[in-house]
Amino acid sequence: MDAVKTMEAIRTHGKKVADDSQREVGSLRPGDYTAQGDVMFWFLDSLPDGCNPVPAVNQLAPGTTKGSRHCIADLTHCELFTRDNANVLQGPIIRASEPFTVEHPEHGNQVLPAGVWAVTYQRAHAKELRRVAD
Repeated sequence: MDAVKTMEAIRTHGKKVADDSQREVGSLRPGDYTAQGDVMFWFLDSLPDGCNPVPAVNQLAPGTTKGSRHCIADLTHCELFTRDNANVLQGPIIRASEPFTVEHPEHGNQVLPAGVWAVTYQRAHAKELRRVAD
């Protein structure tokens, strides 16, 4: 099979299994996580030490591409924090007093329960520590 046929087979399969419907995440225990594409949301038992409040912005993954559009729909019940000495794979910490929705145009929306959530990014296969470019 040549490269063109292989890529077409991958695209066809991707269209068959794509699911961009809204998903409600059920109850989780501390340490559990859910993924939305290349962004993971880790459920924590409390806000970690060494976190500092930051102005609330709804986009959780840095970037300007469609793939980086992991956004909190409504920040009303959310506070955002950053970790001291965070590396490039560690995003914000979210403390939500109510369930909240993380929207994405390709991966579907997720409704996450109230609580504390650590955002992390998928690591690229590279010698240096860097996140995947979505």
